[in-house]
Amino acid sequence: MTLTKRYVLRLFISIKYITANVVDRNSGRIVATSSTAEHDIKQSLECGRP
Repeated sequence: MTLTKRYVLRLFISIKYITANVVDRNSGRIVATSSTAEHDIKQSLECGRP
C-alpha cells in the first residue's frame, strides 16, 4: 500500500525573509501561507498611525 501525503510544505528562503506555503497536492492550490516579511510590512503600515 502506497501512502501519499495530501499536503506539502514549500519553503522559500532569501537572505532577508522566509516564506512558507502549504500546498494541496491534488489541486496544486496554496492552502495556507506565512512569511517573515509580513511582520515588517505590518510595522511599516502602523508607523503612520496617530
